[in-house]
Amino acid sequence: IKNISSKYEIKKMIMTIGLEDFKNILKIENLRDDISLIKEKFNEIIMNNEPIFLKELAISGKDILNLGIKDGKKIKELLEKSLDIVLKNPELNQKNYLLKLIEEEKI
Repeated sequence: IKNISSKYEIKKMIMTIGLEDFKNILKIENLRDDISLIKEKFNEIIMNNEPIFLKELAISGKDILNLGIKDGKKIKELLEKSLDIVLKNPELNQKNYLLKLIEEEKI
């Protein structure tokens, strides 16, 4: 956890291990090292309600289906790529914006 330097990396770790486990790791690491910068970034993520999980995306698989994309694997891939964009730039979690990227094949 000490090697994490960005909010993006914090979100990716939370996606991997879950929110509660991440909180527990913060508590444990805080006993050993100064991780105040990581805790500050984590608190910003939570306070700003920044998306971390697919279910928090402004779009869903149904929205992509409505674009005419029927392949389940492709839909999952597009959702994951959309989430990655939003993890880096939470302000881009806008339905119209993400669907436009998908329609224009920019994802």
